[in-house]
Amino acid sequence: MAQPLSWFVPELKENEETPVTNDNTNESDIPGSSFFKLASECELNNDFSGAFANYQKGVKLLESAFDELPSDHPFKENYRNKLSDFRVKVLRLSKKTDLQHRRAGQSGGSHHRRTQSTFTSSNSQTGPPSSDDWKKDDYTKGVEPPDQNNNHDNKKNQKKSEDNPDAAFEARLEEDIIAESPNVSFADVLGLNSVKLALYETVILPALKPQLFTGLREPGMGILLFGPPGNGKTMIAKCVASSCQCTFFSISASSITSKFVGEAERLMRTLFRMARDKAPSIIFIDEIDSLLTARGGKSEAESSRRIKTEFLVQFDGVGASTQTNQEKQVLIIGATNLPEELDDAVLRRFSKRILVPQPDFDARYGLLRNLVQKQKNNLSEEDFQLISKKTDRYSCSDIKNLCKDAAMGPIRDLGVNIVNFSSEDEVPDITIKHFEQSLKNVRASVPPDRLQHYYDYNKKYGSIFNLSNIDLPPELRATELPPVNM
Repeated sequence: MAQPLSWFVPELKENEETPVTNDNTNESDIPGSSFFKLASECELNNDFSGAFANYQKGVKLLESAFDELPSDHPFKENYRNKLSDFRVKVLRLSKKTDLQHRRAGQSGGSHHRRTQSTFTSSNSQTGPPSSDDWKKDDYTKGVEPPDQNNNHDNKKNQKKSEDNPDAAFEARLEEDIIAESPNVSFADVLGLNSVKLALYETVILPALKPQLFTGLREPGMGILLFGPPGNGKTMIAKCVASSCQCTFFSISASSITSKFVGEAERLMRTLFRMARDKAPSIIFIDEIDSLLTARGGKSEAESSRRIKTEFLVQFDGVGASTQTNQEKQVLIIGATNLPEELDDAVLRRFSKRILVPQPDFDARYGLLRNLVQKQKNNLSEEDFQLISKKTDRYSCSDIKNLCKDAAMGPIRDLGVNIVNFSSEDEVPDITIKHFEQSLKNVRASVPPDRLQHYYDYNKKYGSIFNLSNIDLPPELRATELPPVNM
């Protein structure tokens, strides 16, 4: 759209007395001169795209001014000559920017939008031109030919990717490796002596004394942790990650499944191969029942069946039996709340199946003490004993929720006066009254019949350990708490 003539009328008035009829007018005296100046600076800095854009804007302004001038105006011929010169520059820069974009696309760079005018000859070939074509083309002066070294590197990287077709899967699984050690130790875990001993025999001792664990003493590859939810199965895995010098893979269903056919089983195969390459390593599969349920169900999908088959083959197949001693140092830890739904072949490969039960009296007492000591309270030793008795069948998660609800008791007692308190030190202490009120709000989350089901399953398929705290190594024993001093 043509712009009004008023913005360059002063220039016309200044030159009306001495009209210019030749082509000696300075570029600063014509419409669009600011864009032409910017374009020249961009061209000097080899910014051909910027120069092309500014020349286009300046040419549009000059064309608009040229069209609005009367045919007999003294500047008409001058503007026509300037337009001819700038259009030639636009043609040349269009060619340069087009070649730069093709070069960037060849070297793996981002795809640039081509200019509207490509001005290619009818006999030009597709693809990046050669160095000789660059030398022959007058429009490409100042543009360097494509970097052949970059092309060679790109072909080399492409060949490397073709040599390892699972590179993308490895990059995806690398995100599931726990690089930083969780700030949790076995001393922080109260109870669960059977789980600690199983891990001590399977993980810690073979790492300390590998020469003793050969032949029949060779540790198994699988440990299954099952039991009611909220009792520390995942926390045990964190303890293993922080205590052993192993590569720790934390895997869930989202790490393995894929919407593309065949990718899920390739991910499973790549997972085991990476674990063997980085041995000693541990693969922790949380909620393993979501991946490895019993086969043959009416609602079972074909992709799910292939994942289970690949897991069984990688865990204990022909390829697994030919591994070296270094490659065999791979431990799989599975955690589930539904052990009865696992496939029989999967269950067989987990040689140690350990129940993670509800906390006993001593574990509940220690857990209450550890949680409440973080807040101001005036609970006595008898109060902790009483609360521990009343929380029978509570899981560790239920006890934590109980303590959080009891900690809100003093806040509730303040009512609307809470707005007058500015510091935590002014809040009243937690008392036994607050816990008695919270026991009515927070109940046990697992019904008794479900707990009995876990115990019955443990009698049939579980690994039974009868140990006390003193049977464990000192580094695995829970920290003993002294009596409460009022």
